Amino acid sequence: MSDKSSFGRYRGSSSQRRYQAKQPEQSEGWDWSTGWRSVKTFFVCLRLGQPGTTSAFAGLGAIIRPYISTYKLFFSKDPDTHPFFLARQAVRAPIRLPGESASFRAHDVPHGYPLKSGLNVKDPDKPKWTAGRNGDLRDIWRAALRGSLATDGTPAGKQGKFYTVLGKDVAEHKLDDISQEINIIGQLRSYLAMAGVDLLIAEAGTLELSALLQGAPSLRSTIWVANHGSRHMDWSQVPEGIGGDIEVAVWHELVKDKKALVGTEVPATVSDTPTHPIVAFWATSAEEGQFVEYSPAALVAGIAGLGSVLPHGQHLTSSDLVLSIDSLTRSYPLCIILAALYVNASVAFNSVSGEHVNFALATAGISPTIIIASSETMQNYHTEYMAPQISLVAKFGRFIQRRSLDGGTMPRQNILTKLANLGPTSELSRENLRLIFISYRIDANPECQLTSEQLTDLRVFTGARVIYALTAPTVVGAVSQTNVFDYRSFAGRSHFGAPLSNVEIKLIHDKEEDASKHGRLADGKIFVTGPATVGGKSLLEARGYFNDDCTLSLS
Repeated sequence: MSDKSSFGRYRGSSSQRRYQAKQPEQSEGWDWSTGWRSVKTFFVCLRLGQPGTTSAFAGLGAIIRPYISTYKLFFSKDPDTHPFFLARQAVRAPIRLPGESASFRAHDVPHGYPLKSGLNVKDPDKPKWTAGRNGDLRDIWRAALRGSLATDGTPAGKQGKFYTVLGKDVAEHKLDDISQEINIIGQLRSYLAMAGVDLLIAEAGTLELSALLQGAPSLRSTIWVANHGSRHMDWSQVPEGIGGDIEVAVWHELVKDKKALVGTEVPATVSDTPTHPIVAFWATSAEEGQFVEYSPAALVAGIAGLGSVLPHGQHLTSSDLVLSIDSLTRSYPLCIILAALYVNASVAFNSVSGEHVNFALATAGISPTIIIASSETMQNYHTEYMAPQISLVAKFGRFIQRRSLDGGTMPRQNILTKLANLGPTSELSRENLRLIFISYRIDANPECQLTSEQLTDLRVFTGARVIYALTAPTVVGAVSQTNVFDYRSFAGRSHFGAPLSNVEIKLIHDKEEDASKHGRLADGKIFVTGPATVGGKSLLEARGYFNDDCTLSLS
């Protein structure tokens, strides 16, 4: 093996061989084509460690490979959930009716089992092996005042708190004080109800009494809720010339006058007094809307569905601080807030809420662990504030973090997270943020629907897991909701996950051919049934289809 074109040669006996690199002679020059092929062969053999390599290079490869395996063993992380669970996120019924798709349910309530209809409230005087009650709003408030429970079921005494965020000022309120205010206003309401009059509670200065009396002549009492900055004004005066006999009072003045006379007690555990429904205004636009009546049974079913949908390790706990920047007239944020109170979490409110608020400014001043927002709010925030401010350094950090999301794991907080978070979320107090609940109205502008890329950006730049839900006026809570561990990225608009455990969804097609022509991707009108649905069932006007992974998407 004395060929000059070779990169090296073997010397010694067959039992003991050593590789000695042969340096090219200056007089002969260097054959770059042949030499470079030999160099590539050297690195390939070093990487593969094949039997054809020399013992020195094979030994070096054998030394490196254990370090690589050790690094993967100790520093790699399993996906947050099994990929098979994301591949089929709902249970499909084995049969279907003509012109309809098969019904879809959540995994924890397969077909043949009853849907989740309540909170499973266990009364203290009942045996612990008996089934619990569905409960109502009184049980939620009773659990909030009771405080968290120890592992043995005894009260630990830790209560959640209410926070009012007014810019940079944060005011803390005790639940006992709020319960006392509820009792004071509740007694006044009962007196007015016995007198056969109607009561209006509204923000001071937003409505005109003369116009109200023209539209509602039966109105006899009004309670104004004055802001802290306007409490020095006299809101209890009745304007002259409006006619009629109407009483006007101010909330904080009533509470101050009756505080020494009313306690903080809550209703009995089991009461024969039926609870009344809640009427909410579902606004479809700035000029149009409809009133929707939610029965106590539907409301508690919606709360139970949202409270139990989160997997182990992501449940609402007493250490959470929940901030809603979406209006509580929507059942989705209302149910999450009530579910948080039921587990003794703290709740924060600010002076702005709705679909047109600034996400960064509305979340400043307090550091929540959970944020509830609308799809339009997050769409505007991503388009106007986040996307234009993503620098090259942030894009590099985003690329690295996206690889972790593609692998099924939430990125850890490290230097790459700080690189990815430069700029677009500097106003947001998110040191403790872990969950963002985003809801999309089924009758909203389709342009406000978030894409899969936008949801990925929100996960990367906020460091929180994102849940995307589809809501409708006749369904309490959500129609469907994405899995908290579903980090997959697709082209186009994002899906809305699988049905919750309190509803069942199927598609109604115009004709049988539409149901079978394109298989499971055929679209149809969304039909929802279950205890969380107004009237037990509801046919939504929007059209949708189920993907191969049993997630719901809008057409």
